[in-house]
Amino acid sequence: SNATTPDDCPTLAGNSTHGGLGCPDNDGDGWANISDDFDEEETQWKDTDEDGFGDNWADGTWNATRNISGPGMWIEGADSPDACPKEHGTSTKGGLLGCPDADDDGWADSIDAFPNDPAQRNVSLRYEPWDQTLDRGRVLFPMTPNGTGVVIIENWSIWPSLPEGVSLNETGIIQGLPLVNLTTTQFTVWGNTSTESFSTTITLTIREPAPIISYTQSLIEMNADNATPVYLVPTNQGGMVANWSITPSLPEGISMDEYGIISGLIALNASSMTFTVRALSNGGTSTTVITFIEATIAPPVIIPGEQNNPDDHDGNESLDDLIENTT
Repeated sequence: SNATTPDDCPTLAGNSTHGGLGCPDNDGDGWANISDDFDEEETQWKDTDEDGFGDNWADGTWNATRNISGPGMWIEGADSPDACPKEHGTSTKGGLLGCPDADDDGWADSIDAFPNDPAQRNVSLRYEPWDQTLDRGRVLFPMTPNGTGVVIIENWSIWPSLPEGVSLNETGIIQGLPLVNLTTTQFTVWGNTSTESFSTTITLTIREPAPIISYTQSLIEMNADNATPVYLVPTNQGGMVANWSITPSLPEGISMDEYGIISGLIALNASSMTFTVRALSNGGTSTTVITFIEATIAPPVIIPGEQNNPDDHDGNESLDDLIENTT
């Protein structure tokens, strides 16, 4: 009968299942040594362009751009993956192995601004946007790195430390919701490879938000008979107030302190008055109005009563008359 799984190495012991059945397989990856370009490395077995770098890759972000039919496949921990598996290449830097490198400086032509000059390589790093001014508690618009001369950054660093609530992630994006104020500060950001570092600067300013003020009592009716005591305390639902002011000037006997509290005595017979209170922070201004109005004096209320005869002591006039007539 015909054999269904003939041994391709009948005189040698082996358990390979690819590139020859039953042949020696030193690295145990299933590929026979005779067909394995990397017979001592279990994560690689094929080098299509014969440049010394294997077709398999370990970076999951490559999956979308690598042809499903090959060459190569995703293998966890794949050793020295070829970034250009169909093109013979000698590049070794910037995370791109095995790609064309015309000037043989180690940098692939695709990320070398001077591919024919080994002495030069123009890579610049910058952020978009690179400068932001915003209020504390508002979300920072993501600051994204880009530049000229493509390079694969392995890790990122920044100095000085970012304000609380803002962070630099593993892809170099700066984002977050700032929880503290920050005077205008310049930060240096580094994008690092295993052999090089590229740097740029960003600037951040975090301001105190604008205040939002009001007074629980904004319409005060003055007393008609004596001086009116005043004690008004503001509420603020916004940022911290740096300065309070009021226009026009308060009348004698009333004042506003550094916390926006208005207190004192309004003199008797004072005219109606309206004032605008302003609260200022470095993030903006908030205003509110308070009004003192003259007291409304209601006319006296007279309740009409019965008009009795002075002699009608008991209010029974007919009885009194009867008594008088009988005497």
